[in-house]
Amino acid sequence: MTILYVLHTTNPGNGASVAFMSMLQGLIPLGVTPVVVLPDQEGIYHELKRQGVEIICSRYRMSTFPYLKGMKNKVLFLPRLIARLILTHQAIRNITRQAKECHVDMVHTNTSVLSIGYHVAKRLSVPHVYHIREYADKIGLHIIPSQHTLVSQLGAPHSYAICISRDLQAYYRLSDNNRSVVSYDGGDTQQEPMPHNKKEPFFLLVGRVQQAKGLELLLEAYASYHAQIQRPYPLYIAGGIADAHYYHRLIAFVRAHDLDESVNFMGQRRDVDQLMQRAVALILTSPYEGFGLTFMEAARKGCLIIGRYTTGVKEQMDNGKELEGTDIALAFQTTSQLASIMIDVTKHTPNHYDLYRERAYRTVCSEIYDQKRNVQRVFDFYNQIIQREKNETKNNSSIPAAIPPHTRER
Repeated sequence: MTILYVLHTTNPGNGASVAFMSMLQGLIPLGVTPVVVLPDQEGIYHELKRQGVEIICSRYRMSTFPYLKGMKNKVLFLPRLIARLILTHQAIRNITRQAKECHVDMVHTNTSVLSIGYHVAKRLSVPHVYHIREYADKIGLHIIPSQHTLVSQLGAPHSYAICISRDLQAYYRLSDNNRSVVSYDGGDTQQEPMPHNKKEPFFLLVGRVQQAKGLELLLEAYASYHAQIQRPYPLYIAGGIADAHYYHRLIAFVRAHDLDESVNFMGQRRDVDQLMQRAVALILTSPYEGFGLTFMEAARKGCLIIGRYTTGVKEQMDNGKELEGTDIALAFQTTSQLASIMIDVTKHTPNHYDLYRERAYRTVCSEIYDQKRNVQRVFDFYNQIIQREKNETKNNSSIPAAIPPHTRER
């Protein structure tokens, strides 16, 4: 089968990109012929090109309103919005024209905040799949013209959804919808022994610097922790700056609390795996984490996890507790709880938490997170969609046309 995949970014470090590339490597051997739509010729474009994957490039942006924070963004809001709408219209026409030559069986959009794929699918008269990875409006991604647009599209004929967690599926009211499935992003199919690197005295957060990652709560908790500990561990934040206005606000907080020497914004890193292996603990503070891919990565690297007990991270913790019979990570919900956990971690030696790390590692290496299993689930869903569409077409064609009133027998 030929699938048209529509991506919103080519950033190789983006979680959606990482998950897509891993999924694609599993689907191709099963018989999927991919045609990938990208907004530019950067990042993963080169890797896909090297693999011989057919690519359609067309300029477009996410189907969300531009940022409004800061005076400059407010002044440029309307011009940016108009430009975004024009690009979207042009992209739909361009992609549809090129996709017709590929004879695609369906369109699969790799995110829920991009509607271009949905409209292309309608023009091609093929089913569409949204891969729902985010809570959209809850993390500051406001869909044009409203969140109701996405909800309507999810409920439209020939529309299907793959959700990366049960919580996301429930959020979009798809739990009882047979046109929706849950498939975890999975992870590395090559299972290696859990690393036992010597832990270094620093806390780590991996993620882009933006409000959706809950960094304000992290810094508030860290400031409280820093004031109560004689020799506090430094905090490393590894991730690019996605929101400059928000970043400057965080820097102002750091300076106001004399944390300049303790908080290190490291920027985008290529050695995240090594940082996870060395860190005494990874902290996850996002209030609306779709799945928690960083959770999985850290657990595989033998890193203790301190996670905010909500949405996708909560789901992974609950899965672990069900499998192991006890906690696999240290959970918090409030700023004071996080500060207390950081104090406890500092007071104990790293091997005090060895059992947590081992349980977390066994959990993420279990069957429910096996990438081959989840790729197969996606492939089976594709086949179900194609069969369902064929049956619906057959049933519709077998219904006799209505007899015009003037020809009916009296």
